[in-house]
Parts: sequence; structure tokens; C-alpha cells
Amino acid sequence: MILKELTKGLIELILPNNCLLCEKKINSGKFICEQCQNFERNLPPFCRKCGISISVDSKTRLCSRCRGKNFYFTRNLSLFLYKEPLASLIHLFKYQGFDFLADIFSQRLIEFIEELPIPVKNYNLLTSVPLHRRKLREREFNHSRLIAKKLSKYFLIPYKDTLRAKRYLKSQVNKSVESRTLDIRDNFYIIEEVKEKNIILIDDVFTTGATLSECAKALKNKGAKEILTITLAIRKLN
Repeated sequence: MILKELTKGLIELILPNNCLLCEKKINSGKFICEQCQNFERNLPPFCRKCGISISVDSKTRLCSRCRGKNFYFTRNLSLFLYKEPLASLIHLFKYQGFDFLADIFSQRLIEFIEELPIPVKNYNLLTSVPLHRRKLREREFNHSRLIAKKLSKYFLIPYKDTLRAKRYLKSQVNKSVESRTLDIRDNFYIIEEVKEKNIILIDDVFTTGATLSECAKALKNKGAKEILTITLAIRKLN
């Protein structure tokens, strides 16, 4: 906690009225200018499973990532495409202690969710992808949990830390789909009652879907009903 406060304090001292990304003059306490917050939207039509933007002539409404796969979540929704400058901000958020970015990210997700024809009131539990306890000590906070807690407060959906990670995994960045899937398999277990619950599961980025699917599998195995996953961003298909 001390490190996080020092990080934020140093930013305010060094760049008191400057955007974190472009250093343009902005109002004190804003941290990011409006132009740098103009992240590229993930626009419809969407793949009916992972939620990536797909061509309108897709007959199955499934992208190549999702064809032939059995994801355990009902569907995923992602607000932005994972690219710059958002990618840099997410990195600062996750790895550099910039936890205050949760305010910006959660507000954008709130606006996104309210745009969608989703009966949010039908969901009775909100949770997030967990970090292994060792990784949590390294980062000092769970970035997905910060966002999920803010969504819980706004939409009045109870939040619970329902999931735990069994194994400490090194960074999955640049790993193949096959490697990520094998690494994450059966890595989560449930510590809260989820039977008959309709659940919203929050993470920062949808890459292969393996982590979200494994979390959803653990929830389903304990009796959860519908599982909607929501992420801030989604990686485009190669």
C-alpha cells in the first residue's frame, strides 16, 4: 500500500498537470487527457461467444478463435480492442502500481454495460479472475478485483471473491494458445456458494479465453447457471 501511494504521489509531483501518456496539460488529478482516452472500440457485429468484432457475412456468428471450441462461459463482452494507447495503460495498471486507473476503466465499463441490451438485474453475483497469493504479494492488488468492486457498487450486484488460483504461473504473454490452455487447466477452485447463481465474471483482457473459461468451468462444476464474462479489452485475431 505504501508503494502505491508513493507511486501516485510521485506522479502528481513530477507531472502534476500533465497526461501520463502524451504529457499534454490537463486538469489536476485527471492523469489522462481526453484524447488519450479515445481508445479504439470493439464494434458490432460480434462473435456470439468471445465478443470480438467479426464480418457481417459470418454465417455462424463465430470467429475463427471460437469455432470448434467449448468455452464454459455463456458469452464474453469486451469494450475496447487491445492496442495502444490502452495497452500501455493496462500495463501500468497491472504491473506498475497505478491502481487509480481502476476509476477510469470502471467508469468506461459502466457506460458500456448500460449501452447493452443486457438485463443486469438478472445477475445476482459479481466476481473476478483471481491472482495466486504469491502474485498478489508481488503486485499488491488484484486489478480485475478493483474494477469488479466498482461495478458491484454501481449496479448493486453483490461482489464475492469466489475463486482461488492453485498454482503460481509465470507471465502468459507471448505463449501459444496451446501452452496457455495447458498451463491454466484446472487451476481454479471455488470458496463461496455459487449454486443456481447467474454470475458476471470480470477480467482485464480477453486473449485466448482460456483463463476465463477455466474460471467458468470451476463455477459451473459447483452449480452456477449462466456466466457472463466482461473484459475491458480483447486482442484481435492474428
